[in-house]
Amino acid sequence: MSSTQARTPSVAAWKALVPEAVVQELTPPETSRTPRMGPKESDPYGRDPKQGLKMLSGKMVWPMDFREDDFVLDDVILGMSRQFRFLGQTTEPVSVLWHSLCLSHLVDQPLQLAALVHDMTEAYLVDLPRPIKNHPEFAFLKKAEDKLFRGMAKALKLPFTTLPEDLIKSDI
Repeated sequence: MSSTQARTPSVAAWKALVPEAVVQELTPPETSRTPRMGPKESDPYGRDPKQGLKMLSGKMVWPMDFREDDFVLDDVILGMSRQFRFLGQTTEPVSVLWHSLCLSHLVDQPLQLAALVHDMTEAYLVDLPRPIKNHPEFAFLKKAEDKLFRGMAKALKLPFTTLPEDLIKSDI
């Protein structure tokens, strides 16, 4: 197994760490990929299709106006597994998913689930290094991430909608 394969875990590996009932509820049935929303189709919430993102599952998602029923677990896991941390500027590729899995093994048991999902918003809003993310001109991104995390946490039926401060301190 190459180092790249070792650091980009599969969807199955991530799902193994999420409660089975949640995985079953959030995994869409196997279907063919659906086309982008056309002019005759509409979003039930009236959101503009041009403001949405087309996921591999065929689902449209509006990260800036996220609804619980936008959530597709496979899309989130896939997005996290294919996105590299630190702008890809590492000696070995480190995906957001790999980072989340590693962090979940480094923290105490009460924080493990939070560690596993702490960067799930990056499936839609990308991973930006802290110097960029914390810059005052990017304050809107923190607000958008917090709102998106709350919606995703509700969709996953997590026992929390914000991340514990202890976990935030452990994250690198």
